Amino acid sequence: MSERAYFTVKEAAAALDITDDGVRKLITRGKLPAIRRSERNILIPGPAFDAYVRRLNGQTTPAPERLRTQDDLETRLAQFERDAGKTPQQWLTDWTTSEPELDTAKNMAFTVSAAGLVAEQHAAASASPGTASGIITAEDRRLLGAATSGSKS
Repeated sequence: MSERAYFTVKEAAAALDITDDGVRKLITRGKLPAIRRSERNILIPGPAFDAYVRRLNGQTTPAPERLRTQDDLETRLAQFERDAGKTPQQWLTDWTTSEPELDTAKNMAFTVSAAGLVAEQHAAASASPGTASGIITAEDRRLLGAATSGSKS
């Protein structure tokens, strides 16, 4: 599997041996998660690309070295908060309302991390029914949608 942080559409197409348009169709159909920075600038997170390749190969679970525990999630949430100075949800809320000149490579990396961590929090919470944190609000959906599509409200 890849150790890359992200792929461009062209790089993903070459790795999958399909056309650029084929990759764009996978993204549009929701089969390959991506971050749309602009009309022509689309980034595919490396872990999302790896997961897609695993699904193509009939593997439905993450590779053993990628399995994460709840403790690991808590550690990564704490690390994100130390590095970014706010929680992943706060980061996504601020990012969706920020000015375009604040869109730096470092901020984009935080945005991708924040979206992944928020999604993991919801997945972990839904695996433990009956917890209030298992409820995905409309605001959470909006933030995750904005982070994965690259659009800002």
